[in-house]
Amino acid sequence: AALAAELLGVDYEFALEETSGKRGGYFTQQWLYECYQRNTHYYVRYDCAIREYMLLLVGHTILTDKSYTRVDAKWLPMFRDLSACHRFSWTTTALVSLYDNLNDASMFTTKSLAGYAILLQ
Repeated sequence: AALAAELLGVDYEFALEETSGKRGGYFTQQWLYECYQRNTHYYVRYDCAIREYMLLLVGHTILTDKSYTRVDAKWLPMFRDLSACHRFSWTTTALVSLYDNLNDASMFTTKSLAGYAILLQ
């Protein structure tokens, strides 16, 4: 919640309410979109808006979870330095996430696979 308050430009209590309401460590895509809209139109904090948009984009595509409505907060530190985002190896990040999800999917009780399944195909 403290990192979200710093990087996304929201109040600490607002971020804590979002993360604790989702069993911790997750943001809903709707919440990120609303924060993006607020920072773009009302507060004119474009650096925070860019982080929210990038987190939403990455959470929708290569780093998805099984719910397809939440974004894991562990990806937020990747967007701390916006000038370094173009140097990341996003393919490697997607493969690591996919292998992590394959590990979870190999359990007997798991019924579905999360992640960027196109890479698996």
